[in-house]
Amino acid sequence: DFEQLKARLVETKNFLENLASKHTVIVSHAIFLKALAAYIIHGDALDENLIKGFDDILVMDNTGVSKFMFNEEKKKWKIMSWNDLAHLAE
Repeated sequence: DFEQLKARLVETKNFLENLASKHTVIVSHAIFLKALAAYIIHGDALDENLIKGFDDILVMDNTGVSKFMFNEEKKKWKIMSWNDLAHLAE
């Protein structure tokens, strides 16, 4: 249900913001990564319709790499790349 998903998103975002490491790799299903991006952008205003909108319009191919950066000083997120497939280039 949506409330459980939102709780997982809040927990994940808080966990990532408090990691001591400089770089972290997350492997997940596309729907959760889309929901995480939606939560990073919309924050507590996130609702089911916003997540559905992200799921409908954001494309994610298998093995795509998305890069999110958190600025600790400003407490702000930036999505640097979305679903980059360059690592598959021949």
